[in-house]
Amino acid sequence: MAQYLENYQEVTEDIASEMVYQEYLRTIDQAVRELPDQQEKVFTLRYMKGKDLNQISNELEISKNTVKVHLAKSKRTILSYLSLKTELGLILLLLYIPIL
Repeated sequence: MAQYLENYQEVTEDIASEMVYQEYLRTIDQAVRELPDQQEKVFTLRYMKGKDLNQISNELEISKNTVKVHLAKSKRTILSYLSLKTELGLILLLLYIPIL
């Protein structure tokens, strides 16, 4: 019985963790979709597709400095959005780690 309860608790915690993680992903996705068009493109290319600044600059035909500006603005906007929607925003603000 003790083993069953221990396994049940682990499974329940895993499911709860996965649900929280999926909710965070949905929240981040919503935040990204609310960015201005160019910021969304730059953010997606950098953090979801893993492209570097030069690749983004070439692909979107904008300067590397403009890419940096869009990234900075998009991260600020997303962090602000997350801080309003979840405690994840607070965690990210405290740690100041790149999103995704």
